[in-house]
Amino acid sequence: MSRPSRRIVIASCSVGAIILAIVFAVISRSSATAQTSPAPFGPDYLTGVARAPQPDTGIPAIHPHLPGSGPAFTAADARDYVTTHGLGGHMAVKGAINVTLVVFGTGAQIDRQESPINVGVGNDRLICYVEIHNTIIIGDPVTHGTITHTRGFVIFDAHTGNFLGDGAFD
Repeated sequence: MSRPSRRIVIASCSVGAIILAIVFAVISRSSATAQTSPAPFGPDYLTGVARAPQPDTGIPAIHPHLPGSGPAFTAADARDYVTTHGLGGHMAVKGAINVTLVVFGTGAQIDRQESPINVGVGNDRLICYVEIHNTIIIGDPVTHGTITHTRGFVIFDAHTGNFLGDGAFD
């Protein structure tokens, strides 16, 4: 075999080996992701992930319509909002949403009496805590799989009706 032909064969084999290595790496990575079970996340992590982008002011949600210094909307307004809009966009709820609890209180009261996790909105802030009992599916940012929980919650500012955050737990 002549020297130029030999170089072409060696170059072709090298290119073929590189392409094969890339294909193998892509296949190995995608199959590892598909086979990895979701990491067990604690409720505090889920709350942190689920927090609204502007936790101090929130995102407009429930229209406030009650005068005074107490809540500016009713428990029925909160129930209707969650039943219609569900949880945050990163969580899927299987079936009809089953609201099991709607309470108004300070962050400290909700943390102490209602929520099994720290809702993370400050002790003195008046909030509305809405809890649901459903199958809730969350995308796992680490494994790109999913995590399933049985309970979820949404938090609204009780004065403005703004969405402050949401999360899920068992």
